Amino acid sequence: MKNNKAFTFTLKHDLYYGTSNNIKRIGLYIFIFLLLIVSFIRVIPAEYKGQITLLDLYLYIFKGILPISANSEFELPLRWLTSLFTLTFILLGYVTTDLSGIGLQCIVRSPNRSIWWFCKQLWGILTGCMYWIIAWLLMTLAICLYNNNLQLHPSNFMMTYFLEGAPSQAHIMALIIGPILTSMTLLTLQLLLELCFGPIISYILIGGYLIIALYIPLPIFIGNFFILQRYQYFFENSSITLFNCLLYNISLSIFCVILGTYIIRRKNIISR
Repeated sequence: MKNNKAFTFTLKHDLYYGTSNNIKRIGLYIFIFLLLIVSFIRVIPAEYKGQITLLDLYLYIFKGILPISANSEFELPLRWLTSLFTLTFILLGYVTTDLSGIGLQCIVRSPNRSIWWFCKQLWGILTGCMYWIIAWLLMTLAICLYNNNLQLHPSNFMMTYFLEGAPSQAHIMALIIGPILTSMTLLTLQLLLELCFGPIISYILIGGYLIIALYIPLPIFIGNFFILQRYQYFFENSSITLFNCLLYNISLSIFCVILGTYIIRRKNIISR
């Protein structure tokens, strides 16, 4: 009974303070995402304006780049990097701040320290959900205002300039589900790194981990699951599939929960 009350109290605390303290960062994210939408609209040729779909906009922002080889020219995926670094920036510093603020009282009064950590992980997952809800709302609104074509299928414009052929509905679902799961896992990983090393170093580490994914198209670097062009549909013999996405993201999330629980139970919080 005490654990249930502690869990409810701590989760309410995270939902309120975690969101209210980051409201400016959420506003910054909305502003940056609107700029990405505008950049897409500006590159549409006049002859394709009536064909543009909701999926076109999604693919444009999150497509990333194909695996880098010795013979290929390096193309910095600015839209991909911007969207990911904005995602991880939303959570930056909350764990550290909460350990020296009201959140410290949550730990002291809780019958189990692991409740505090589990709520932080859950709050990270919910933040990932909020990120995508805002993204899809903004994309939907933009397309409604542009030409009201809300199809989840690429237009001739996208297939001419960015894709080779039309993906099936199963592939489209994989391209939508994969980045959502990956964003949640990245946030849980960032929370763990911040618990261990602090906000600045954790942000550098998570950034380096994501950049490595650009060079190494392996599932262990889960940033690859955020790069739509790395999926098996676009890149033959790729190991970036929805199955591997589920496997690696769930495994890493469980690892973050277990290791974080071990650390917070042994962490000296009184001296802070």
